[in-house]
Amino acid sequence: MFQEIEKLAQAGLKLTEQEKFDLIHCHDWLTFKAGIAIKQKTGLPLFVHIHSIEYDRNPNPDPKICEIESQGVGIADLVFCVSHYTKSRLVQYYQVPESKIVVVYNGIELRRKAPPKRAYSSRKRFQQIIFLGRLTWQKGPEYFIEVARLMLERKRNLRFIFIGWGDMVYWLVERCAQLGLSNHILFAGFLEESQVRKLVRRADLFLLTSVSEPFGLAVLEVLVQGVPAVISAQSGVSEILEAVPRANYWESERYCEYALELLSSPELCQKQILSSWEKIKEFSWERAGRLCREQYQKLLV
Repeated sequence: MFQEIEKLAQAGLKLTEQEKFDLIHCHDWLTFKAGIAIKQKTGLPLFVHIHSIEYDRNPNPDPKICEIESQGVGIADLVFCVSHYTKSRLVQYYQVPESKIVVVYNGIELRRKAPPKRAYSSRKRFQQIIFLGRLTWQKGPEYFIEVARLMLERKRNLRFIFIGWGDMVYWLVERCAQLGLSNHILFAGFLEESQVRKLVRRADLFLLTSVSEPFGLAVLEVLVQGVPAVISAQSGVSEILEAVPRANYWESERYCEYALELLSSPELCQKQILSSWEKIKEFSWERAGRLCREQYQKLLV
């Protein structure tokens, strides 16, 4: 991987001999070497965009990746990041001046003009709760299992589904077996987008249990399909969705309480979805692009 990053940097330098451009915009550490090399050769302004840092992704951060991230945000003329949560971590871990950071929230393209209205049925054999994301340390899947255990102690007609794949999957399967939860917790694996949407539409609740979630686009994606959520306080999306209950990722009891309350109240679920819809409408990719362009213009004047 590191060799490929160096190749990308060389390819970027070669491109400067063939093309003329006004600025450099890099996304995360994989492109930072290229961005730095091009800036050093051309003197053009460098924008780096942080979607996550190594301290978000790994309980034992790779020192080489941290070094590249530190170099990138240090040399950059401006740093974009996807939340104030991420901004605080850039200040904490890489000592980036706050004046150099601009928060640009992620967006979502709405496929409908009106908020969804879900049809609730008391005849369902199981109520389904989903996990959507990589099965890695960052996403906190072990906390999802702990919430499931607590919820099942109080309500048995529940089914929990992991949608995604990752390096923790086999440990998670064993953990479910140890707790005697295998009949209630299913592993759907990595699915195509259409299959994911189908499972999401059938879900009654989404739990985001991430240890560190710079933004949390999955939350927006499930809400616009009419699925209520309980989310991690360690997430960027919690900054914009006031109607969605949140807890610290380790507070499984609080997750359990919020989740059971939502599952027992269709009215509360619909209220959350309607309130969130009004907020989500404000966050489009067009808006994100406009904010980036405004910052370009400030440095190019």
